[in-house]
Parts: sequence; structure tokens; C-alpha cells
Amino acid sequence: MNMSEKPILFSVPMVQAIMREYSPKTQTRRVINPQPKSTPEFVANRYTWVHRYTSYALMDDESVKRECAKVAPYQVGDILWVREPWFCKPCLPDCAGRENEDECPFKRAGENCFGYKAQYSDGSRGIDVKWRPSIHMPRSAARLFLQVTDVRAERVQDITPQDAFAEGCDGRGSAPHDGASSDWQKEYDFSVEKFQTLWDALNAKRGFGWDTNPWVWVYSFELIEDHSKREVIPAQYPK
Repeated sequence: MNMSEKPILFSVPMVQAIMREYSPKTQTRRVINPQPKSTPEFVANRYTWVHRYTSYALMDDESVKRECAKVAPYQVGDILWVREPWFCKPCLPDCAGRENEDECPFKRAGENCFGYKAQYSDGSRGIDVKWRPSIHMPRSAARLFLQVTDVRAERVQDITPQDAFAEGCDGRGSAPHDGASSDWQKEYDFSVEKFQTLWDALNAKRGFGWDTNPWVWVYSFELIEDHSKREVIPAQYPK
């Protein structure tokens, strides 16, 4: 199996979802570019997709979807280093008041400390640092590494409640059934609806909203290196 190391961008809430101990995020969907084009004049529910110089036929067939996934940007076995909002400051001898480097809540690299918005419970308001965009994060600043375990192509609306849950959208719960007492609970699952809201927030303005039902790459992954055991720290940094 050939594998490589590649960067991948995640927002702060998604980074926090990946790092949480209970039901962590283990899937991500990315828009296929270019999008497959419908060819209903030939076969119903068939789509053609040209990748470089090869034409693929996408249909509601699992084997076909996985055949196309062979040319996805990320492949099974690839290591993805997460790009996230971050800062870099010179490392102090008593960084955050800790003498033991292993207790430092930041990542040290040489003479620098790297911190991350996802570390802060309040969204990092009031921090005396210059936050840098995810896209500019170098490999040396990365703290999270994911290994791709599965790849497939599908329409975004094909997502199941189980997959929406794996995307970090937990919409499960229970409520009294038909006005009965709380002893009679009815289970519900709005995980797909939560994912739809998240999807539109990230993709609707780009023309790939839920209603357009775009083709997406579905990546499953596992966290192979993390700092999730580091406690969330207060909204401050020693000057």
C-alpha cells in the first residue's frame, strides 16, 4: 500500500469534535471537484466524471463509487496532518508557569510555542496573540495526525444518521411520547439535520449547499497522534 502525508483543513468546532473523548469525529466529507455531470439521455441516475484524462461512470452502485475513489485526493493509509487556527510565540523558560516541558499546554518546536484556538473553551477571546489562518500552518506546527481508513464517493444527501454521528453531529435524544409522562420516552435522531446545517454553513456560499446535493468524497479516519489529554486552558497567555 502506497501512502503519503498530506495537509487537511478543519474548523475549530471540527477540531474539538475530533479531539473529544466521547464519540469523536471520525468522518469528513469534501466536495468532488470537478463535479460529475448528469447524462440522463443515456442511463437514468448515471453521472459521468472526468478526472484528468479518465472518464468514470457514477451510479448507485457501491463498487462503482469505490472504483472512482481510487483517484480521490486522499487515499486509504494516507496520514493527514490537521491545519487549524493557530499562533506562534517565543517559548518562555517558565512557559505558562510550568517548569516541566511535558506539562506545557502548548506545542514546543525549537524556541517557539504553538497554540491553537481549539484549546480554548471560550473561543480564545481576549488572548494577547496574533491568530494565524489554518491555510498558513506549517507542518512543524501540526499537533493532530489522522490516518485514512476508508474512501468512497457519494451524494451528500446519502448520508445516514450513523454517518452524521461519525461526522461529529450528535442529534440523538428522547422526549415524552404523545404527551405522556417522562416514564414513556420516544427516541429521536436529528443527526442528519444537524449535519445539514453544518454543511450549509461551510458550503452553501460556495454553491454546494445541501439542496444542490453535490457529489462528495467520504473519508473515514482515526486519530493516530494527538494532544487530547492536554486540558483546555484559560483564556490567557503569559506576556
